[in-house]
Amino acid sequence: MLDTDAVFDVLAVRRRRYVLYALLEADGGLALRDLAGLIAAAESGRPIAAVAGACRRVAADLARTHLPALDREGLVEYDREREHASLADGHERAMSYLELASRYERPATAAGPDGA
Repeated sequence: MLDTDAVFDVLAVRRRRYVLYALLEADGGLALRDLAGLIAAAESGRPIAAVAGACRRVAADLARTHLPALDREGLVEYDREREHASLADGHERAMSYLELASRYERPATAAGPDGA
């Protein structure tokens, strides 16, 4: 069970919240490359095509740091070999916190956890 401190720790990083927003809208998860493009675009406020250089850096950061952290907490399933991320069954435990955060930040990757 994800406790409150663990939820706040993992969701304290905006990039991790953006990962969850993107995966909430993706049916069946996303390839690391596609996820990195969405995150880079959301962070810069520019279209994916305009952030190609940043995508490689974001992908490396996601693979090295953020996806493993989300995986350890049971929010995301990250397959390193396939470079693929999807929501884990336990992601619902953090939804109320994520919904609250989405009221104040609206990344380009998604309108919010409920798609609104």
